[in-house]
Amino acid sequence: MCRAKESHTHTMRIGLQMTTLLNQIPRHPSTFAVVGTVGLTPDGCRIAKAFAAVIPVLLFDLSLGDAKPDEPCMNAGLLNDLPPGVEVTKDPTRLKEPGALIICVRHPLASGHLPDPSTLCMATQGITRQLRPGQLLVVVGTTPPGTTRAVLLPLLTASGLTVGRDFSLAYSAESEEIGEGSTSWVVGGFDEGSTEAASALFSLISPLVTGVSSLEAAELCGMVGSLTRAVHTAVANEMRTVCDPMQIDVWEVLNASRPGAFPPLVPGCSSDDFALDLFSWGVRRYGASARLIESARVVNSGTIEFVMRKLEEVLNHAGKPINGSKILIVGIANKPSMDPRGVPAFKLLDLLVKKGGVVTYEDPLYPELPWMPDWPEVSRTSVSITRQLLEGQDCVLMVTNRATRDYQYLVSHSRLIIDACNATKNVIANREKITRI
Repeated sequence: MCRAKESHTHTMRIGLQMTTLLNQIPRHPSTFAVVGTVGLTPDGCRIAKAFAAVIPVLLFDLSLGDAKPDEPCMNAGLLNDLPPGVEVTKDPTRLKEPGALIICVRHPLASGHLPDPSTLCMATQGITRQLRPGQLLVVVGTTPPGTTRAVLLPLLTASGLTVGRDFSLAYSAESEEIGEGSTSWVVGGFDEGSTEAASALFSLISPLVTGVSSLEAAELCGMVGSLTRAVHTAVANEMRTVCDPMQIDVWEVLNASRPGAFPPLVPGCSSDDFALDLFSWGVRRYGASARLIESARVVNSGTIEFVMRKLEEVLNHAGKPINGSKILIVGIANKPSMDPRGVPAFKLLDLLVKKGGVVTYEDPLYPELPWMPDWPEVSRTSVSITRQLLEGQDCVLMVTNRATRDYQYLVSHSRLIIDACNATKNVIANREKITRI
């Protein structure tokens, strides 16, 4: 009887200890006294600003410890717009302070369009050394499905702490609510408690938080938007190659054939094929295939050949080869969080340089491009558009359409314009300079 009583008492003591540990993990917004964002990236700064409106935020620069610094194109000028509620630090010991750490590190591509998780892993290792009981870790940003569990979790367990008991782990995907004007979040955790904790965290900045059953489900949710846009772009790019030999204006066809029943189809070479690379690689690890997605990537990558051919035709008609011609590319990608190495326009830069073009680019979202060993000659620094710059170019190639640009000014002071994104649709004067493709 005595032994049975002692065993029961011992079991109760263990149960109380487990309950104490579980109660240390934040389950309610009021328990998040400080939130930390890890990574001086556009996503990291934007999320830090959102949380700073309701709670103090520590933004950790990845140059802390032995972590790999963020690429210059991703952190230049990002600190200028941060509100007073965001404190930037490089002190790794302060990683213990926040109740929640949001990992906003980019998952770039290496050579061969393969994922390179090294930066994400080094950031996670830095967190592991400071991880304490009760913290919530949330990964955000596009990443191959399975990464949080298969790659990051083993690094975190090196801390000696147990996920689900000592700390919570979740992945969160962001999406824009059509017609609502607000951002929604999808969260999926290692376990139910992790999902609840992450839901409580993101409810601080959004009323639209949806929980899903697993880390992998949330990671896939984070890719659906990019994959859908890429497939739509592939349809539009295919239509452009069909219209060209028929001498039909593809923009007329696409604009007239959309009665509002489906999203706009816009051909271009600034789509987020980065997400397609990560998705295809990730699902192959599970023995799955995504033939439609992979076909869309092939189509979107092939649009570079179409643009190159049209560029050569326009320059040749003007009595100029690509070799030796000064060419300005306007716009690299549609949003700052994209890895430019996964964007076809980045390859366009390289091909033009290899053909002897004197190429520069303008894109304030990418003031500096990452260095790639395969493309060492690509100009990596964005230029500012001036009248003198435009007048000195043999051709201006418009890749990305942005409402903030004065396209009439661009056309007025340029010699030749190749519009691959329908940016000049409202330009009235000097339309004879424009070739719309």
